[in-house]
Amino acid sequence: MSTNRSAFHEVLTTEHKLARKVALIGLSRGGLYCYNWATANPDKAACIYADAAVCDLKSWPGGKVNDPTPIVDFIVEHAGRP
Repeated sequence: MSTNRSAFHEVLTTEHKLARKVALIGLSRGGLYCYNWATANPDKAACIYADAAVCDLKSWPGGKVNDPTPIVDFIVEHAGRP
């Protein structure tokens, strides 16, 4: 997945002449994606705006920490395949 995002970044910066360093916006679970991409591509990230970012999958979704249902089963049941 990170390779796809890096390829997308390359298209946007070379073909469309957008800035090489991006401002990432991560809301909820999107925060995890932003932090992962920025960690893998520190030369391409200017900043991150994270609003209620999920950084620990054990804490998402809320209240599931003490539930015995494995988180992947919960996600599949409520949101489709991860």
